[in-house]
Order: sequence, then C-alpha cells, then structure tokens
Amino acid sequence: MILLQATAVLHQNLMIGIILIAVGYLGMLLQRHRLATVFSLLIWLQGAGLMLAAFAEYQGSRAQTVFFLFVLFLVMLPAAALAVLSLRRKSPDAETDAPAETKSPVERGAGSGG
Repeated sequence: MILLQATAVLHQNLMIGIILIAVGYLGMLLQRHRLATVFSLLIWLQGAGLMLAAFAEYQGSRAQTVFFLFVLFLVMLPAAALAVLSLRRKSPDAETDAPAETKSPVERGAGSGG
C-alpha cells in the first residue's frame, strides 16, 4: 500500500515537472522580451529540479538531491542576474526628459509661428 502511494506521489510530481518544463519551453519560444525569456528559463529549470527531487524521494537516495541542489544553483544565478538588471534599469521617462536647451525648436513645440 505504501509503495502504491509513493508511486502516485511520484507520478503527480513528474506531471507537475513536465508541465513546468513545457510552460518554460513554450515561454522561451514565444516570448520576445529578454526578461520574460529568463523567467521562462527559470520555470524550465524548476521543473527539472522538481523531477530530480521526486526521483530522489521515490528511490530514497540522496544522489538526485545533489543534482537538485546543482539545478537550484543554476536557477539562482539567472535570478540574481535578473534582479541586478531590474535594479539597474533606467525608467522610461528618464530618456524622454531632455533639458530644454538641447531640444530643437521643433521638439519644443515652436512650429512655423504665427
């Protein structure tokens, strides 16, 4: 009975892992924005890590746990890079607000006069 429950939990975790990998893969294919692509990669790696953890739990070994920690480390690197990029990103208003001296008369709104 316990083996059947463990198999059911393994199948549930594998299905969730497969769904996460599929969503991450589709996100990487369909997204054009860099940050969305990185998030899709993170979802993909989380699915792989979940599958490794599910196999480790099912087999009762710690070998897959080491691989899961490796995958978790791989997920943390892009997440940290994404956090740094989002903090360093300029606001869109900063580019459009140029000093009035550098704007041409057309940009300031001084049309043809009259």
